[in-house]
Amino acid sequence: MSEKRVNRKNNWVTISLHMPEVLLEGLDMLVEAGLYTSRSEAMRIAVRDLLKRELKQEFFKIVNDVVSGVNRGGET
Repeated sequence: MSEKRVNRKNNWVTISLHMPEVLLEGLDMLVEAGLYTSRSEAMRIAVRDLLKRELKQEFFKIVNDVVSGVNRGGET
């Protein structure tokens, strides 16, 4: 498993990933257009949507509850 850094205060994990430069440029375009506040926000939403599609509703409810708390500024 990859190395990760966890912020114990809010249980956030910092990861690194490799992607083609063209995908990063597209991500930056979405942020610059104001659709997302940051690359991180766009990636969190993309992963959430992937999990929703692939893992279906039961797991997604748990993920959605966690993400909803994060988006409201609450701790998870």
